[in-house]
Amino acid sequence: MNHVQKIATLIKLLPLALALIQPAGAQSISATDKRLNAHGDHGYWQSGQPDVMILWPQDQQNIVKRFTGSAGHPYPYRLWVEPGRAGGFPVVLKNLSTFNNFLAHIKTNADKDWCQLAETWSNWQGSPPTACGIHSYTQQRSCTVAAGATKPCLDLCQSPVQTRSRTIDNGACAPQPPVKQCTLGAWAPSAASVCAGQSFTQTRTLADCSADSRTATGSKSCSSACTLSAWSPGRDTACSRDTLTQTRTLADCSTDSRTVSGTRSCPSSCTVTSWAPAASTVCSGTAFTQTRTLGNCSGDSRSATGTKYCPKPCNATPWSPDPDTVCSGKQFTQTRKQSDCSNDSRSATGTKSCPKVCAVTGWEPGKDTVCKGDTFIQTSTLKNCSTDSRSAKGTKCCGAVTAWSPDPGTKCGSFTQTRTNACGKTESRTAQGTAQWCGCRWGPYTPATNTVCKGQTFTQSSHYSCSGRYNKPRTQTATGTKSCPKACTEGQSYCSAYKMYLCRNGKWEVIAHGPYACFTP
Repeated sequence: MNHVQKIATLIKLLPLALALIQPAGAQSISATDKRLNAHGDHGYWQSGQPDVMILWPQDQQNIVKRFTGSAGHPYPYRLWVEPGRAGGFPVVLKNLSTFNNFLAHIKTNADKDWCQLAETWSNWQGSPPTACGIHSYTQQRSCTVAAGATKPCLDLCQSPVQTRSRTIDNGACAPQPPVKQCTLGAWAPSAASVCAGQSFTQTRTLADCSADSRTATGSKSCSSACTLSAWSPGRDTACSRDTLTQTRTLADCSTDSRTVSGTRSCPSSCTVTSWAPAASTVCSGTAFTQTRTLGNCSGDSRSATGTKYCPKPCNATPWSPDPDTVCSGKQFTQTRKQSDCSNDSRSATGTKSCPKVCAVTGWEPGKDTVCKGDTFIQTSTLKNCSTDSRSAKGTKCCGAVTAWSPDPGTKCGSFTQTRTNACGKTESRTAQGTAQWCGCRWGPYTPATNTVCKGQTFTQSSHYSCSGRYNKPRTQTATGTKSCPKACTEGQSYCSAYKMYLCRNGKWEVIAHGPYACFTP
């Protein structure tokens, strides 16, 4: 009988199985009433009982869900069922304690396992651009296993980060003001309009309407010969008691000037002035001459003594320190006080003969930088700046360092690794194995001999499971030890050791097996 035929047979026997496994008073579930519930979950469920758990291992990778009347989805659970061992009937789990009891039965059976499907996706991160126009941008969100999930399934968050592309249209951008433009102008004035050799400034207008300038030299041919002119203005333009400045152009076109006295006769009418400078502007005790203008425009003078308070002048000092007190070649600053009491400074170079002094250094290179047993020369700088040397032998370990072994990929759990260091000594440390088979195990051989009638030969299988992955089982031949009745009534059925038995043609046949086959909430 193939797998499809087995499923068809199970469905035909469903009403009988439901009668055996449902608690008293439970409503029946139609084998064909497979539909969506209020949460959109596709499966077998009981109308009128929103708080119901239904299992049908042939659907949706053996996923079990608890349907509640809440707005959110409950956590689903996945039951691991070995190839060739899947099968069973719907089980009505009407409350949380019954559901937990069911999972406990699954967990204690060596052939089964379960895990909670509970992964959480964060909100999409990445704000859209706000500038005007159309923009493309990306957003990301991350996946994490729910903090409250007990024994989460290993295939959760297989893509821990998702990225998506988005486009946003923020509307057309406001029109930009037109760029100011001008015609590129020529340099002006032209060099041909300025005498050759004469320096002048040219300007022009650029395309962006700004101004530019440069220095140029004239190229115009100009005559260098001039006519000698008379002195101007004439002397008769100034009074005889006054002076004036006259100018004239020379033959080489240059300008000459002079100061002369006027020749015009002018009346003598002058205002008498005060004596100057005033005594209050000259230091007290200092003799000086005062002058004034008289009414006839003549000048008068006299001796006077100043009355102004003036601080006593300072004595100038020589430059200090003397270069003879500073070592030869060393730069330093000299200072001095001037007679007006101000300070002055300058840079100078020392001329004193000084003995050379150096900082004493240790022996270099260090012995711990040279391989052990190798002879080398160490040097040291003395206080008088001379160098000393000596022969030494290295102390550094220069052997080859081996890798830590054994490889963690060949071990499980805690183990000890060793290696040889550069000095040839063995080092050890504790490491944790990372072999891919860690946590795997061979399950017990099933079915047990006490589940098969005494004397009957049958084949037992042991499955090698590793976190939900299953390899080809190993088998062995065994003989049953169970005491079985020799005959049975046609159609009679019973449950034993997670197996559903049905009497056919006078023999007991297993029609379903697994922890859910005979489990009654």
